[in-house]
Amino acid sequence: MTVTLGLDLGHDTVRVAALIADRPVPVTAFPSRVGRDGDRVVVGRAAAALPPDAAPVTGSMAEQLAWKVRAALLAVETAHGPVFGAGIAVPPEFGAVERRAVRDAAAIAGLPAARLVAAPVAVALSLPSAPDGRWLVCDAGAAAFTVTVVDRAGGAVDRLASAVEPGLGGHALDRIIAEHLARGLDLAADGALSPMLLAVAKVLKEHLGNAAAAEAALAAALEGAEPPLRGFRPPRRDELELWMTPRVRAVDEVCTRALAAAGVASTELSEVVLAGGGARLLILGRRLGQVMARPPRLPADPGFAAALGAARLARMFVAEPTAVVVDVVPHALALGAGAEPTLLVPAGAVLPTREARLIATRSDDEVAIEVELWEQTAPPRPLGRWRLGDLPTAPAGDAFALCNVTVDVDGVPRVTATELVSGAALVATPMAAPGIEAGLDADAIAARRAAMAEWIP
Repeated sequence: MTVTLGLDLGHDTVRVAALIADRPVPVTAFPSRVGRDGDRVVVGRAAAALPPDAAPVTGSMAEQLAWKVRAALLAVETAHGPVFGAGIAVPPEFGAVERRAVRDAAAIAGLPAARLVAAPVAVALSLPSAPDGRWLVCDAGAAAFTVTVVDRAGGAVDRLASAVEPGLGGHALDRIIAEHLARGLDLAADGALSPMLLAVAKVLKEHLGNAAAAEAALAAALEGAEPPLRGFRPPRRDELELWMTPRVRAVDEVCTRALAAAGVASTELSEVVLAGGGARLLILGRRLGQVMARPPRLPADPGFAAALGAARLARMFVAEPTAVVVDVVPHALALGAGAEPTLLVPAGAVLPTREARLIATRSDDEVAIEVELWEQTAPPRPLGRWRLGDLPTAPAGDAFALCNVTVDVDGVPRVTATELVSGAALVATPMAAPGIEAGLDADAIAARRAAMAEWIP
């Protein structure tokens, strides 16, 4: 029996699914937390229950993520047996640094044949029986509301463009509700919102005025509360919706941005899909239906849609290696060599991709050239600095390095170079530099994987 794992590394929640003999199964969901309970690393609910002064778990982004990935892998293996492949859904705005960290984390955790996929593409893959065509996939996440245009045909999925709106994310809506509560309770004098008030707002948003469903969660959020939160009476559903409505109108603009970036008219869409967690999907779905002139399709389990699609992707690449799932470069890449970096790989380029630039020496007998790769985020961030060595001695401008930047299917770039005349490979040596978050090398990954192998969450 072939078991593949699907993982959705959400900002607040990690969702884990599996495809078991072609049957999709949600496995578990746990808080996206890592902590230390004495000498032991704990993940999920155990980490969320630690006191605020508990010792943190140190390490790089990849090492932090690896604990969550390992917990997910063990959950699937315990319930369903050995895992043969894994798909990991990541936010479409994740750049090279984050994607490299996720891939390193998968290697540390021992995931076999892991493949990254943009979450909206994973959502599209979770609906195999839906009709082909151009889809608008909307994902209501904790950090942002993301709208993506995908093209689906004959089992292939191509991501055309995405637009992100942090102001519609779950955290932003929590803050809006908390601000209204604070004014009503006369708690807004200094403009600060307490963690308890934000926790109450999150419960109200997730249950959207359903007092019966929210009762237990509110009791936990308000444990130990002082007046005036003690004896708190939840607002009605219509009040909550009224508070969120001005912000929810931003659905119009983010949909317009995604469609414009893809060059697709709303009339060309065959499906509008809405995924994510919580009862706020009701108000977001209603607004989306007004904007698109059709009600959105909700997956059977909207919260697990990305994880289930990622598991299906893993199955495709284990059993059907010719399957086509197309992702794109989320942010442009620029290359610099002793001057201002210039565009090399444009945003939206189909993965995998490769671009090259010819770089001449600037001094007589110069045998090495230093280059920097930058990701054009806001602000731009450096991805690495390399020394391209073993050039032949020649007058300035007569020796050339052909610098190649390859971005693989997971969106992680690699730099190589050759000497122009002979075609001989140049030695591309990574150089340490401030502000660069380099990935882990093979030896470091192996050491960390060995250390984690005996850990049980």
